[in-house]
Parts: sequence; structure tokens; C-alpha cells
Amino acid sequence: MADTTTTKHAFVKPEVNASDDTWGTKLNADLDSIDNLLDVRASNAEVLTGTATNRTVNPDSLAALWERGADIASATVLTLGDGAAFNVTGAINITDIDWTVPKDGRGAWLRFASAGLVLTHSANLQLPYGVNITTVAGDWGYFIQYSGDQVICPCFFSADPKAPTPTAGDNDTSIATTAFVTAAKGIGSVVKRVFTTSGPFVATTGMIFALIEVVGGGAAGGSTGNSVAGETFGAGGGGGGAYSAAVKTAAQITASGGAIVVGAAGTPGAAGNQPGGNGGDSSFGGVSFVFAKGGTGAAGAATGGRSNGGPGGDDTLGIGDFKVPGQAGGPGVNFPTTNPLAQTGFGGSAGMGFGAGGATQSQATLAGLPGGLYGGGGGGNGTRAGGGNGAGAAGAQGVVVVTEFIKGP
Repeated sequence: MADTTTTKHAFVKPEVNASDDTWGTKLNADLDSIDNLLDVRASNAEVLTGTATNRTVNPDSLAALWERGADIASATVLTLGDGAAFNVTGAINITDIDWTVPKDGRGAWLRFASAGLVLTHSANLQLPYGVNITTVAGDWGYFIQYSGDQVICPCFFSADPKAPTPTAGDNDTSIATTAFVTAAKGIGSVVKRVFTTSGPFVATTGMIFALIEVVGGGAAGGSTGNSVAGETFGAGGGGGGAYSAAVKTAAQITASGGAIVVGAAGTPGAAGNQPGGNGGDSSFGGVSFVFAKGGTGAAGAATGGRSNGGPGGDDTLGIGDFKVPGQAGGPGVNFPTTNPLAQTGFGGSAGMGFGAGGATQSQATLAGLPGGLYGGGGGGNGTRAGGGNGAGAAGAQGVVVVTEFIKGP
């Protein structure tokens, strides 16, 4: 009868009463196969990946799933070896966590030995509440490889517990954030500050947010030339400054630098057919933070003519949550020779100031009226038959008003 083999592992079974010269070789080969089959202990990597189906697990390999691993020095990409608990030393900020043997579902506890280390939230390192964590010595966190390179920290325990603080202004009541606790205290006081000169802004201690209002400077009215007999005419008024307002948080104001620029009043031109000067622009924190345009000066009026008022500050060029254009100045009037009156154009009004009123009077030269605070346009000059030339009136300066809301005790 020929040799046969075992069903499971195909060991050779020498033919009985045969194989006189080969049975020893066959037996040795079977014993080598048995020895190899008995040495089927899984390596640590095989235990951690969990993919091998023909291995046995010994206690040492199994411990790689739960034992404390060696201390790890912090690194931008922190790499974890065998084990399920590690002490992280050093204070190099961490942006990603990997494993030497990666496997979805594998997790580890990390203890952070140093303070000041920053864990950065990202798509690949997702932290509680979606915010960065700055460690305190003795902090603990659990990190799990959820999908490929995506690691999630479902829980983090601080050695010095404090409510987490999301992005500035996030008062979400679903978590006890520092921002929410601050807001829950309520507003303790309101401080209104009026700035009529340019300069830096220093916030009141405890300011949470502020309403910022800016008004551009008012423009000057136009000047008029000499009048001869039978000519009565007037120049237009200057345009009023525009108004812009916005609500900003303390953090936004700090980031802007807080520089205050108050728009100057438009100055009138010289007596004669001369235009009025434009009002200056006003801003807080720069022209891209809160900004309002000044008014435009009115043109002068030549002998026997008249001029229209200057345009008001353009709100479409302003920056703010709420914007209002300045009012345009009114036109001067050219009366027929039979009318002995001279009439000037009124100045345009602004968000916080009235423009100068137009004037009508039977005198040779009629001076315009100055613009009202803040940002009002100046009136134009008028000349009655036979009167001399005259200058328009100045506009009013702009203003910056900051209403601060201070947190309660």
C-alpha cells in the first residue's frame, strides 16, 4: 500500500511494512512541520491589527492592547507605539496623532506632563467643542483612530478644570463656555464716550462689546463774486457728512487697533467765485472697520449766476452695519432784478448735526451760516444787486461716538 497523508495538515504516513529506507526522512519532515505549526504565536503588530486568522495570542502580545507604553516626547505629529496609555513629555505643540501600527478603532489614553502644550483642532485631530486645548500639567485625554488618519478626542480631563471657551462671541448655551458665563452675568454699566479729536482708543476695563458711530465732516458752502446793479444771486450750501454705525466685540476692537479719525470741517474758499472745502472722512479702527465719508463742498457762484449745493457724504462708500448718507446742500437762488432779496443755499444735514439754514435778506452781501455739530454742511454766500463778493460758511466737524457695554460684577 502506498504512503498516505493526514487530512488536516498533510503529514506523510509511511506505508506499513514498506519505506524501509525512507521512513526516517518522512518522519523527520513531519516533525519539522509539527514544530512550525506549534510556533504560531502572534506578534504584537499582528495582535494590534487583528487581521491574522492562523495565529495564537500569548499574554505578552495581548498586553500590547492595554499596557502602559513607554513615555513619548511631544512632537508636531505624535506617534504612539505598543500600549494603550502613554505619558507625553515636553511642550512641543501637537497637530496630529498617529500609531506605528494603525487600526481604525484603536485608542489610547494620553497624560500630558507639561503645561502650555497646544493641541490644535483640525479635521484630522478633532477636539471637544472644536476648539484648541492648551494643557495644564497632569491633563488626561482619550484619543481614538476613527477612520484612517482621522483621530477623535471624545473626552479630555483637565487637571485645572475650567469651562472651555469657543470662538469669541459664541454664547452657545448648550455648553458652559466662558463666553456664555460672561454674557450670563449681564451688562453692569454702559459708558458713552464722544471723541471730537483724532487719537487712539483705550477701552474701559470690562468692556464686552461696543456700539461705534462715526459721522463725516460737513462741507463748506460756496462763495460769490461781486454783483452789479440788477443782479441778485447766491451760492449753494455744503453737503452734510455721512453716518455709519456698527456693533463690535472687544476682541474685534482690539484687533482693529482702535485708531480714531475725526473728519475735519470743510473750510470755505476765498471771497469770490470759489468752491467750499470738502468735509473730512471719519473712521474707527481704520477705513475698513467703521468708516463714513465727509460731505462735498458747493461750487462758487459767478456774477449774475448761482450754484447748486454740494453732495452729501456717500453712504455706499461707508463701512458699518447701518449707514445713512449725508444730505445734499441746497442751491443758491438767482432772483430777477425786480426782487431786492438775496438768498443763499442751505447746508446739508448729517446723522448727528443739522445743516445751516438758507438765508434771505435785503442787504448787499449775505454771509452763509455755519453748519451745525456734528457734520452739518455750511450755507452758501449771497450777493444782492450792487453788493461785493463774499465767502461761504464753514461746515461742522465730524465725530466718533463709542457706547461701551461693560460686564457686570
